[in-house]
Amino acid sequence: MKGLRMLHLVGAFIFVASLRFAVASETRLSDNINFNSKVASLTALSRDFPPPPAGDPSGYYRVSLRPYQTQLEGFFVVDRLGTISANRDIDRDEICSKLDCCGSLECRMEFIASVTVRPADSARTLTFQLVLIDENDEAPSFPNSGPIDIREDAVVGSDNVKLPAAVDKDSPAFSVKAYNLTDPTGTFAVVLKSGVPHIKLLRPLDRETEPQYQVTLRANDGEHEGSVVITVRVGDVNDNPPIFDQGTFVKSEFPENRRVNNDPISPLTASDKDAGRNAKVIYRIAAVDPPTLNSFFDVRIENGFWGLFLNQSLDYEVPQQRTAKVFIEARDQGSPPQSSTCTVSISVTDINDNEPVIKELANYQLDEHRPPEVLVKAIQVTDADAVSIGKVQCMLESNPKFKLERNTISSPTDTVEQATYNMYSTTTFDYEVAQEEKVDIKCLDNASPVRTTRQSFIIPIRETNDDPPKFISKSYFKQVDEDLSVNRQALKVSATDRDKGFYGEIEYLLDEIGQRNFTIDSEGSIKVKVPLDRETAKNLRFNVIARDRGNLSDTATVVIELLDVNDNDPYYTGPLIASVQENSPPGTR
Repeated sequence: MKGLRMLHLVGAFIFVASLRFAVASETRLSDNINFNSKVASLTALSRDFPPPPAGDPSGYYRVSLRPYQTQLEGFFVVDRLGTISANRDIDRDEICSKLDCCGSLECRMEFIASVTVRPADSARTLTFQLVLIDENDEAPSFPNSGPIDIREDAVVGSDNVKLPAAVDKDSPAFSVKAYNLTDPTGTFAVVLKSGVPHIKLLRPLDRETEPQYQVTLRANDGEHEGSVVITVRVGDVNDNPPIFDQGTFVKSEFPENRRVNNDPISPLTASDKDAGRNAKVIYRIAAVDPPTLNSFFDVRIENGFWGLFLNQSLDYEVPQQRTAKVFIEARDQGSPPQSSTCTVSISVTDINDNEPVIKELANYQLDEHRPPEVLVKAIQVTDADAVSIGKVQCMLESNPKFKLERNTISSPTDTVEQATYNMYSTTTFDYEVAQEEKVDIKCLDNASPVRTTRQSFIIPIRETNDDPPKFISKSYFKQVDEDLSVNRQALKVSATDRDKGFYGEIEYLLDEIGQRNFTIDSEGSIKVKVPLDRETAKNLRFNVIARDRGNLSDTATVVIELLDVNDNDPYYTGPLIASVQENSPPGTR
């Protein structure tokens, strides 16, 4: 605390009667007056100041002090001896705002002193001023200041961002003279623009490398210094694209029976060095190769996480669904947005979900009576499962009359099992005993789990012409009337053939003699061709032939006896002239 220091006295106190004013005077005081410090004395300043009477038995002597500015009420007091003292600690920098003098080196305080000596006398007054002279006793200070923001794309040399200005309670003569900025990184400096400090950028900023800086700003008023630590935040600019955490190429492999559910086939995570919306990433499918699989995939959030999901199951047995590439775009929400792409390479693995398929390639004729080892059928077996390649086996489950042999020229592909088998006979066959044979083929893939296919085939036996026709009787005899009408049946013959089908079809023929009088149809019915005459021939003898389609034949003899009918008138066959002697007696020849 500084003591009172008298600087200058001007004029003298002149006491006048009531309603009269004394000549004004002023007393200049130094700053920072302590409580109870003497600042002025009425008796010291004016020889005319009436001292209090000795003993003042009447007690009428009065001295009072009143400020013209009501804001100063109670700041100073005066005692009976005229000594003026500070009634509190007084700092020019604290009261200047009340007196509207903070912008001036001096703060003037005007007072009126009143003295009453005797009751009959009117109060005597004096107007005077106490002038408080400022001292440089305050250091610059900074108001509470939050961080300042500078965009990371600010141009080097720019100085458009204000720094907090220091406040110095002293008068302008003792206010801030200079600013200084300390930055360990050498990125910033301070410049004054119209007396206001601004931060100047000395080096390029990159928020992703250094998101904020700590700098110290100092203000100096010539004697004192104040400082503040300021946080400089680097404002984000969307200058970084999202980067996929798993890289730009990801492999995803799963079996074809993978279920469609909420488990992603590939989680999607990307990091963006920017901040705020510039770092908020969303995902979408940019393309699918092949495009026919677009509907099979989806990108969405499940349980708070992005991922690539199946919309429908893939089938390894469909070649176009075995592999796919899904191009995922990660895009931030900046303006303009930044994006990057990740390729998810999908491979579908095979499971044993298909049975072998048996296909008939060729049929061959199996003639009866052929010796064994006749090729009767060729089959092909395929299995769409890659896990079955080289494992498929086929066998006969029934009928030991045949055998199945794998063809050594079977040629499976890289993804499909494919084999051919030949079926051979192991015995001879008789069409007349059985016209066909049934065989059952079983094929199994020997994968896990084992899948089996069964298929039945009918093997037809082809007949050969190994049996000739046979007449039921080697000879036929029939009596018919000689007047049997034309086209009427005279006799029916019958032959059989053990062969069936084509070779069992029989046609009937008559020999040349038989054809003169008769015809024969396919049923063996012999009919009259021309009128018959017993008187011409009593017995008709001829041969009938039974012939099959293979030109094998049999012959039978037919005898038809004609029975006489009364179909002729009598007629005379003797001489037409006879001689008789006259007068011959009856009975003469």
